[in-house]
Amino acid sequence: MQVQPDSFEHFVRLIYNLGQTRPDAHTQSKDRFKAFLRSLPCPLPRRYGTHLFRLLFPHFMPRRRYQMKETVLARKFCDVMRLNEVQAGSLYGWNEGVGGRGTSGCLGEEVERVIRNVMSIRATGKVSNVSLAEIDNLLDELASHSPFSQVGDAQHPSPRSQTDILYDLFIRSNLSPYACSVLTQIILTDLRPLLSPLPPEALNFTTALLVEHKAVPQLDIFEALELWDWEARLLHKVWGNLDVVLDEIESRGGGAGGRQRPALGLISNPVDLVRPGINVEIPKCEKGRSIHSALKMIAGPSGDRTKKIWAETKYDGIRVQIHVWSEPDDRPQIRLFSKSKRDSTMDRLACHSIIMASLDYDIHSELPCHPELLQRINTIPKLSRSDKIRSIILEAELLPYNETCRGQGRGPGIEEFWNLSRIRSNDHSHHRHYYLAFFDILYLDGVPLLKHPYATRRQRLEEVVHAIPGFSQLAERYPIDLSQGNEVAKQQLATIFAASNGRIEEGLVLKASESPYNDSRLRWVKLKRDYIPGMGDCVDLAIIGMGWDRDRARELRVGTSVLTSLYAAVLTNPEEVLSRQQVPHFEVLFTVSYGLNRDQLERVNRDVELGKIPSRHWRNGGRYCQSIPGMSYRLTLRHDSPPPSVVFNQPLNAELMGAGFQKLPESRYHALRWPRVEKLHLDRSWTEALSGLEYLAACLKALGHMDRDNTIFAAQRQAGLEASLTRVVCAHHLSGTDIVDLSPFKPRTALVIKSESPSPRKPLRATKSLPDPKGHKHTAQQTTTTKRPEHSPSKGERVLKISRRRSFPRVHTSRRLTKTSSGLLPALDISTAPRSGTLDWTGL
Repeated sequence: MQVQPDSFEHFVRLIYNLGQTRPDAHTQSKDRFKAFLRSLPCPLPRRYGTHLFRLLFPHFMPRRRYQMKETVLARKFCDVMRLNEVQAGSLYGWNEGVGGRGTSGCLGEEVERVIRNVMSIRATGKVSNVSLAEIDNLLDELASHSPFSQVGDAQHPSPRSQTDILYDLFIRSNLSPYACSVLTQIILTDLRPLLSPLPPEALNFTTALLVEHKAVPQLDIFEALELWDWEARLLHKVWGNLDVVLDEIESRGGGAGGRQRPALGLISNPVDLVRPGINVEIPKCEKGRSIHSALKMIAGPSGDRTKKIWAETKYDGIRVQIHVWSEPDDRPQIRLFSKSKRDSTMDRLACHSIIMASLDYDIHSELPCHPELLQRINTIPKLSRSDKIRSIILEAELLPYNETCRGQGRGPGIEEFWNLSRIRSNDHSHHRHYYLAFFDILYLDGVPLLKHPYATRRQRLEEVVHAIPGFSQLAERYPIDLSQGNEVAKQQLATIFAASNGRIEEGLVLKASESPYNDSRLRWVKLKRDYIPGMGDCVDLAIIGMGWDRDRARELRVGTSVLTSLYAAVLTNPEEVLSRQQVPHFEVLFTVSYGLNRDQLERVNRDVELGKIPSRHWRNGGRYCQSIPGMSYRLTLRHDSPPPSVVFNQPLNAELMGAGFQKLPESRYHALRWPRVEKLHLDRSWTEALSGLEYLAACLKALGHMDRDNTIFAAQRQAGLEASLTRVVCAHHLSGTDIVDLSPFKPRTALVIKSESPSPRKPLRATKSLPDPKGHKHTAQQTTTTKRPEHSPSKGERVLKISRRRSFPRVHTSRRLTKTSSGLLPALDISTAPRSGTLDWTGL
């Protein structure tokens, strides 16, 4: 039976053909897409272009969010197919295969394999002719279960269960096995493994990293738009909503390769089509790698592209595009769009009153409004503008603001971005609320401003926006004059950038005074300290294991047998280890997938496979406080982190670089933002890495929460604690004993310390003096010492008692955050820990 041109199976053939493109054929993917367009019927089915681009670029569309990753989707697929445990094994192990021959890490390929082996009933010769529109509508219904989707409640007011929808998609539609594979990856919003499949040698551990496998040239969405209709690409420069772009092209009789249409349908100036309610496409900034390169990017090699540059403060928040319009005798309407093009109007309801007040509108009684805002509106001077704004499109950064104390005695002001999730729109008396920093205007009273220069747009912005203390402001900016030469401009930018770093700001955005919005010649340039080599936040942390990361593996084009990610952790109980009450306990903070190149990863993987770096496979399904048989430490894995593939017998030491720190939910610690490996120190001990208290101090100092005078440190404790910890670990290696007997041949693997402290009259271990390699005397444990009765932790038992201090003196820090000779933080008191042995330290 022949495949219908408008069917989903016909679309699947396009995916297969794009995946067979040769790596050296740079135009072959475009040629195959052109051939696909020529095969489509004429006239096209209604909204065919919209359905096509939704399925071909699922990651580009903010319309659908399924909230189903591989593990959840595999389980639901097994329920739909009614697979037994043996048949479902390959689906549940889609990302397994450490050592030897792994898999591609593509759930779609596993689904195809299962269907070919199990569903032999499908070999009937019949071809499914389910249309592209039917599959697209079913996916809309499936996505309507997620509160983050925006498919429209009117279309699916009461969707069926996910199981029923998946049954229609995978069973009732009678799709081929490969079509089911494509459909699986569309739900996962990731067609990369099918558009650029891995060769067989990339799945073998011994050859995966030795040979670089070139990726198949991918069809870019902008190339696809231009091939679909040359005016679609022009429209997309001003409209960020691709559905609206494709519907507009269809209404003008275009699409499928730019067929002939009436001359009146041509778009003379796409900018004239900008209107409130449809998000404007946001330009991407270039990355400045140094002061010199940043100026060269925006002003050109000779500095003649512009005579004046503005260095605008880059605030660390959430970028929002604000649309406000009103009809005569009607109250204004507000719509907000995030950087990901998602409509976030209702998510940010608490900032609507700030927008209204900043634009001199009356605040409607139904809007949530902070009481301080109403008081401060009357204190600000009125702008010279006499008439009300009818329509406007603004861009701003959404920030959290604290009216009382931001912690560590910093007083009121703008807080770190992670506090945005703590703002509650229904609590008007809360001290934390939204804050807006406006930095651009794109539309005003029916006039698009995208082609106007930045200087003109900034002037219009200052004319229409009220700055309300504590609630809104215009973005701060500083001039750089290029008329005096490049060297003077470099010095000015260096001074401005240094001052920005001193204020613990995210960075700067450089904008030419003459630049239109989203201009290809005078592009904006971001300058951040972590873009410049050696200027990011650098810490030395322990590495307890490695695992496989999907995104990094697909960039390297390797299978699941290759370890790609490091698990960074800190020692949480150095004092208990010294007193021999507990084994070392590490809390995993985050994973690091970038920084090591292909050759470096190959050496690490080879050392792990050959046993030069002793390790064990992670076989325990739990994610919390684990005592692995044969290991000399315990670890806690975060609930939102995938478990490692291997765990090292002794943690390693790595130097990590990042772009500041962010608070981890339900944890005492912070995570390094955008972490990358600077160097993996195989010749250093994990005892030289930062402990939990040192790492906490480094994070607070980097965030500007502590003084630079180091008064909170105790140098005498630093020398004793660090030296003792190193000697204990060294003695452990010399004597062949362990801090606590963790023999794999015994049923128990570690002692559980209850909330009560052990009596000093009943020591845990007898000690003897052992020689130190450096000539010092110290003590080490013997395995034939006082034994505790065997004990199994009961539900809710408390393992550690940790408390926290509520505030620290203010200390500034250099960007290189490693151990210093000034010492450790004072020891924190001990308090209770949560159930199941996890460390649940709340924020400071």
